[in-house]
Amino acid sequence: MNSWDDKNFVAAIEKSGRKKIVLAGLWTEVCVAFPTVQAIHDGYEVYVVEDCCGDVSQLAHDNAMKRVVQAAESRHFPLGHARMAARLGHKGTYDAVMDIS
Repeated sequence: MNSWDDKNFVAAIEKSGRKKIVLAGLWTEVCVAFPTVQAIHDGYEVYVVEDCCGDVSQLAHDNAMKRVVQAAESRHFPLGHARMAARLGHKGTYDAVMDIS
């Protein structure tokens, strides 16, 4: 549930050499907030695609997003911004984002 607890996940992130992570998850509280806070602690800049996340209730989602926003250096943005960011990156990334939207 907390991807940052998986050493293979963290190793893959480290291997990429990138310091910015775009993150979404099934349960905002566990799948998003926990790894976001840990990744920030480890020196990453995390962008949460808020409208691609959910939780067991709207209240749980909203409170988890508040924790994400309170975490140092964290940001959140809707899927429209993810499309724009991907478009500015490269064609393969843009196509992948368009496939999920």
